Amino acid sequence: MSRILVLTANLGKAELHKDSGGAERTTTLVEALADHNVVVLSFGWDSKYINKVISPNLKHIHIGVDHSLKKAANTYTERSASRNRDLAIPRFFNNLKDFRDKLKELLPYTDLVIVDHAAAAPFIEDITDTPILYNSHNCEITMAKQLYPTGCKDVQTVYDIESSALSNSIAFTYCSKDDLAQMIEAYGASATKNSMYIPNGGPKSDTTPVDTRKKSKQIMFVGSGHPPNGVAANNIIPIALALPEYTFNICGDAGGWIKTKLPANVKVLGRVTDEELDKQFKESFAFINPMESGSGTHLKMMKALGYAIPIVTSTVGARGFEDKEITSSMLIANTTAENVDAIRRLEDSSIMSKLIAGSEKVFVNYDWETIKKNYADFVSTIIDSKPVQTITEPKKKEKVLIYSIIRDNAGSIERYHRQLKSIVESYTDYEFYLSIYENDSVDGTQEKLLSKDWSFFKDVSIINETIKTQAFGSVKDATRVENLAKARNRAIFDCGFLQDMDYVLMVEGDNQFTKESVKKLLDFKTFVPDFDVVSAVSLRKDGRHYDWWATRKTAKYNPKGSDLDPYYAQKSYGEYYSTSNGLCLYRAKMFQDGIKHGWINNVTNEFDCEMVVVCQNFRDAGYNNIYIKYDSFSNHG
Repeated sequence: MSRILVLTANLGKAELHKDSGGAERTTTLVEALADHNVVVLSFGWDSKYINKVISPNLKHIHIGVDHSLKKAANTYTERSASRNRDLAIPRFFNNLKDFRDKLKELLPYTDLVIVDHAAAAPFIEDITDTPILYNSHNCEITMAKQLYPTGCKDVQTVYDIESSALSNSIAFTYCSKDDLAQMIEAYGASATKNSMYIPNGGPKSDTTPVDTRKKSKQIMFVGSGHPPNGVAANNIIPIALALPEYTFNICGDAGGWIKTKLPANVKVLGRVTDEELDKQFKESFAFINPMESGSGTHLKMMKALGYAIPIVTSTVGARGFEDKEITSSMLIANTTAENVDAIRRLEDSSIMSKLIAGSEKVFVNYDWETIKKNYADFVSTIIDSKPVQTITEPKKKEKVLIYSIIRDNAGSIERYHRQLKSIVESYTDYEFYLSIYENDSVDGTQEKLLSKDWSFFKDVSIINETIKTQAFGSVKDATRVENLAKARNRAIFDCGFLQDMDYVLMVEGDNQFTKESVKKLLDFKTFVPDFDVVSAVSLRKDGRHYDWWATRKTAKYNPKGSDLDPYYAQKSYGEYYSTSNGLCLYRAKMFQDGIKHGWINNVTNEFDCEMVVVCQNFRDAGYNNIYIKYDSFSNHG
């Protein structure tokens, strides 16, 4: 009997339950693991603590937070453009000590961690030696782009979370084939690993006869308080106004999103008992689902199929179903007029009979009992497929030289040190070395550098010099560029580490960046295995691109504006002539070949940015694969 830890932040309340679509998927798939020893560790923005044995092989531990942290998280969520409380988890990650301590306590006794829903993905950071299976509920980045305002920074946070879930798992499950296609498009190789289609499902119920359904004058909708459900609930209002002879019953928290005056034939029932919901499905004329956004497959649709109730749904509401399943079991309607017409068509007994028969046939593929068996078999396969140890020696770690040139940056040293420590301690698959070149500082930079503990690096070189070079601001000056080129070459070539390195990572000492941005550069080889250079995107405080001078599509500088692709936020990466952008990864071999920074542009025969010149020198030696990773960022200032 294997030991499985299910890690979830998706339940919405402390107890295992099925009161929402997401919670139903979570709880049902936990039930499928009855042949294993399972601990469910759930997180919540409440103050509850539960440690409950549900059955001999199933234990549930729920850990909430104290009142002050809950209040801070709620305030943060209310002020964010997305209003997504899941995104408060990475924001307050370092404050979630009780939950993280419990996770670390359980891991030594665990054979497999199932990360349930992307909301739990931030906790992957604390999982090192235990294999992870990711149970996705949606393609989260697709939903984020649908729901959040244009330019909302939370889209990037969602991307980081979902990317981490996929890249750190040995396998994953997905609930629709559309989701898988979108994951592959968004995350490349991370979404092509071992995976299995585990759709959402529902329980089978008795079928209501056609004659009984036709006599009913009520039409139902059910949805949680998830924002897309709120949009659907509001879309019902104009449909109801056009069909006054029918009563529209809205079940679940979705009705709470309706702020307009309700027509007489619209009833917002709120949360209802299982018995009442069963009654609604059995006695209603039809089920309506006018969704405008979402991902995965909707559990409400599976439940409707289980009752064989005629379904009128939008194209979005029918996501995840195959064309033949859609045509045989539901009517598609995307506008008010189309919904009204579809309901009128259901008044034809032959059409209703066709849909009821089609629903019964389609539902065979979405019966929870079948899905649970498939899921349990897949999990067992993952557990049984532990790789055979054929290598007696530890896997050789790739070596990364992080280098920086620093002058008069005393105020940034604390942040610089903190950022580097986070990288080294998080990405233990690499061996990190540090080389810093500093000269002529007058603000205490040298003292600050030498006072810090750098022992988390494998080895460190710090060169301090007083050579009385002129101090410059951020200006295009030939002497400044020459000094910068010489300083960079000193940091790379004089540290004594270069010949053993696999990569060189340039980090500007005054920039802000996350460890995730560094990881995206280190992982870029999954997109372009033969890349030579890849950088982040450097941004000013106002969100504009900073590093115009070094970022080129051609050898010549464009003084009128940045050469950065204006649509970069919609893509994964792009190819460039030169780049640096404050955070830049190089193949070490190019420097090992003796290629150095310079200050004369051999195309224009004039002085130029030292980062452009080094890229030109790479190209002259046949190293032409230079890229920018668009979802990795370095913030200047």
